[in-house]
Amino acid sequence: MSQQPEIIEYSRQKGWVLRAQESNANGIVLIFDCPFCGEKFGKSKGGALKRPLYINADTGVFHTWCCNKNGNMVTMRRELGDLPSPVYNQSIKDI
Repeated sequence: MSQQPEIIEYSRQKGWVLRAQESNANGIVLIFDCPFCGEKFGKSKGGALKRPLYINADTGVFHTWCCNKNGNMVTMRRELGDLPSPVYNQSIKDI
């Protein structure tokens, strides 16, 4: 089942603009500016096309090419501060 509606809704909540959409062997990929480092979609000075944040619309897996972050939508939301980080008990005595 596609996660595209969830991804589009989350991107709207964050104020992100969908910069491009591509199809490849892994499905539909949604491309945004990077919310982690601020890298923008577009041409570099050398003429190469920069695609900072890829999100697979079917799986919700993301990868940033500029700052090398990756994971799923839960990971992204956690790293952007929209979900609390899990709390792990660090005391071996309590196990």
